[in-house]
Amino acid sequence: MKPFSIFFRLFSIQLFFGQNTILHPSPSSIILSLSGLSLLLVPTISISLVEEAAADSSTSKNNEKNKKKSSIRKLDDTFPFQEVQSLLTKLTNNKNGNEIDPSKASESSKSEEEEEDDKNNNEEAMEASKLVTSYLFENIQSRITNMYQNKAKSPHCRTKIANHFYQYINAIATESPMPFTDGKFHNTCPEPSIDFDNLPKNVSLSSIMLRKYQPPKEDAVYIENANDLILLYGILTHNTHISTIRLIEALQDNYSSDNSNRNGTTLFVVHVDGKESSDHVYDALIEYAMDKDHVHIVPNEYRVRVNWGGYSMVNATMQILKYSFALLQPLSSTSTSTSTVLKEPLQFHKFLHISSSTYPIKSNTEIRNTLASYPIDANMLSVVMKPISPNPASWHYFVECDDAVHRIYRLQPLSKDTNHGIDQYMSSQWFVISHEFAKYLAFAEQGTLVQQYMEYAKHVVVADEGFFGTVLRNSEFCTKHENTNFLHLQFDIWESDLENIQRDQRKCLMPDPDRCGRSPTILSSDYLFGLEISNDLFARKFSDEEESKVKDILDIKRAKAEAKFRDIAAGNFTEGL
Repeated sequence: MKPFSIFFRLFSIQLFFGQNTILHPSPSSIILSLSGLSLLLVPTISISLVEEAAADSSTSKNNEKNKKKSSIRKLDDTFPFQEVQSLLTKLTNNKNGNEIDPSKASESSKSEEEEEDDKNNNEEAMEASKLVTSYLFENIQSRITNMYQNKAKSPHCRTKIANHFYQYINAIATESPMPFTDGKFHNTCPEPSIDFDNLPKNVSLSSIMLRKYQPPKEDAVYIENANDLILLYGILTHNTHISTIRLIEALQDNYSSDNSNRNGTTLFVVHVDGKESSDHVYDALIEYAMDKDHVHIVPNEYRVRVNWGGYSMVNATMQILKYSFALLQPLSSTSTSTSTVLKEPLQFHKFLHISSSTYPIKSNTEIRNTLASYPIDANMLSVVMKPISPNPASWHYFVECDDAVHRIYRLQPLSKDTNHGIDQYMSSQWFVISHEFAKYLAFAEQGTLVQQYMEYAKHVVVADEGFFGTVLRNSEFCTKHENTNFLHLQFDIWESDLENIQRDQRKCLMPDPDRCGRSPTILSSDYLFGLEISNDLFARKFSDEEESKVKDILDIKRAKAEAKFRDIAAGNFTEGL
């Protein structure tokens, strides 16, 4: 059983959505009690790659599957000892046969004879090492050839892969540490570590998972009037400008239809995937934002080519943050970009990170009221509070290029127990954070945890589902953590549960091809009841191409809720009308 997915295996909410549909009411931590059994539903992560790496290998389903995995991972683990020894013996005998000509012996001094012997020995050792090395690197050559044939096509990408293989091979050759084995990270979180195997009697697992940060108003700074709360939405988009524009127009408030009534309390910064296939989306959004000073588009020069499983997802988010704090500079004076960098930082209280496939399920007033009920320094991010402990044999080092991620070798897991200074966490990439934490991430100053961990995270598969939670939980911002992100997510089938021909191979990145990830389910109108009873503010994943009417229905419900708030404010609302 995969950790953190037990809910989906045990409970099928057929009452609401039918035979084969699983309802995930909230990505927040939920306690379920069934026949005296309390189950903790932790924030749900969309992939199995981290989960299985964190699981003990002894929990495999059966011996037959273990044998299958073993055979899959093996290239050739038997060194051809007799064959190599025979070749080395032949080489040595040939070299030993090259003795000095006796007729010239009297003409040679002893030192010259020794020099000739040394030369022969050196040549023999060199040729022997070349012979052995050719065998040692046979499997490496096979792996690299396979990578070059399948995903790595450009000279730059092939060189990058070679460079990272070299780091591991060179570490063995020079008896040096492998990458990140001796790294020390700067942990500034003042909270003590939790021993999850020996919790104090007055501390429960649920209380840890359901941690809150809503101190009394005299102990923190709150925005008294929710309408004064300045929200900055950072949006990642790639395949359609229509859904992005619809999302912006659903969330923007305090703007009239002619865009004349603006007070700057809702701002948007959009990052468009840097691939050529998204250029039309970028052009359309640039045109849309041209006369809207509350909508910003990350300049073309800073668009990141985003790939499933790659650090590029984190990098795209970082570009939004850097743009928002006016940290991006024009890359050249001759730039033809139709979007410009900021000269002054945007002013905001909360940064909300969402996807263009996200949509609000509550009215804008409800969103504002909910966020205003927390201090302005609160950080809402769903984190599995128990640090992950990856199996070193399953925790891999990746590099990203040519719009793909490439597995190199094993990556050193990090934990306080191994003197790296920090623990690693599974978390959501979608969050609501404070201005201060957003600034900390954007600046990534030298020597800070975010700057140090960034170098490590570049080689972690699906880094976005761990990066922000790990930084939060190991930095001084850990004390201002509310363990939710107000986002409803729905997951169903793992990619590895599909037939091989149906799988999205981008999500099958491990040596075992049956260990794959998954993505959120497309939410249709069948899920509306679940969305209606959810306490979350947003949901994903929606698709205008597959079914847009669910958004139409949500818009109607949101408009009714908004009208109710207006009537209440005007004193015109009567319950039951």
